[in-house]
Amino acid sequence: MKKMINDENLNVKHPPESIGSYYPRLSTNQNGWIDWSYDVYDLVNFINAFEDPYIGASTFYKSKRVFIKKVQVHGGEISTHPYLSGLITRVDKNWLIVSTNSGRSIIIEKVMINNDINIIKEIKVGERFFTPIEKLENSKSFRAKYTPKKNSN
Repeated sequence: MKKMINDENLNVKHPPESIGSYYPRLSTNQNGWIDWSYDVYDLVNFINAFEDPYIGASTFYKSKRVFIKKVQVHGGEISTHPYLSGLITRVDKNWLIVSTNSGRSIIIEKVMINNDINIIKEIKVGERFFTPIEKLENSKSFRAKYTPKKNSN
């Protein structure tokens, strides 16, 4: 601290790359597509990673792109088969229950369109959230690059 206060040069040493890990930056718009085949905890962690201040993790509902926010694991209802993953099994005016492939469900409180309209009251039981495989493949092959002037999104 004394060197910094006195404006002295600091001898900065960077650790060798072989002992660290690097995870590239993500673009919510490109990398935030929900893979409903994830286990319940990975699914919740993934969705929460794109939570505020970001627009949310993406999927489709009735062929419309929607952004999911405010999720948690729900152990009170059991999904009986991986085919049910993404299926909306119960709806309330403030939340809905969605099956996962792990025997547990998730509670979702926000299904957003246009980044500011929560359509949770329009969601119907028996419908399904779905992300096409090409969106998931593109998500994993896309690498966001940010510079001070622009980004590659």
